Amino acid sequence: QIMKRKGYKYKNNNADTFMNAAVDAALAMQMFINAAESAGLGCCPISYVRNRIEDYAAILKLPDGVFPIAGLPVGWPARDGHVSMRLPQSIVIHREHYEDCNLEVEVKAYDDRNHDYFPVPPEKQRHTDSYGVLEKCTWSENVARQLSFPERQGFASWLKSRKIDLA
Repeated sequence: QIMKRKGYKYKNNNADTFMNAAVDAALAMQMFINAAESAGLGCCPISYVRNRIEDYAAILKLPDGVFPIAGLPVGWPARDGHVSMRLPQSIVIHREHYEDCNLEVEVKAYDDRNHDYFPVPPEKQRHTDSYGVLEKCTWSENVARQLSFPERQGFASWLKSRKIDLA
C-alpha cells in the first residue's frame, strides 16, 4: 500500500522479505507472550492456522501480500498447565561455528528425560497407520514420523495466489 501511494513499483517480493516478515511476527508474538505471562495470563502459539490458511485469511479479511503465521489464544488459565520441555541449548545454540558432533547422544538424553515427564501416548504418536504404535515413542521418533509426511503442501501455492512470490 505504501509503495502504491508513493508511486513506486514494489521489487522486493522475495524470500528474504518473507523471512523478515515471519521473523518480525515471531518476535512480536514472543514479546506479547512475555508481557501477557508477566500479567498472569496464559498463552499458547498455534501454528495450525497454516493448515486452514484459506479460512483464516477469509475470516481476517487479509489483503494480498498479508499471510497468517500463527494464532495466539490468550486468557486467564483455569488451571495450572505445564511448559513443554525444550531441547537443551547445547543442541540449538552454536558459538563461532555449527557443531553437532554430540547430537545423537544429546538427543537421546533429551528423549529419555522428556519421556520420563511427558511420555507420548499412543493417540499422540504420529502416523501409526504407517509406523505402528510404540511402547516408548520418544520426542525424536515422533518428530521424525511427522516430518516423513508432507505437511501444508498448499502453503507456497497459497502465498503465490496472494501475490507473495518467494523467488
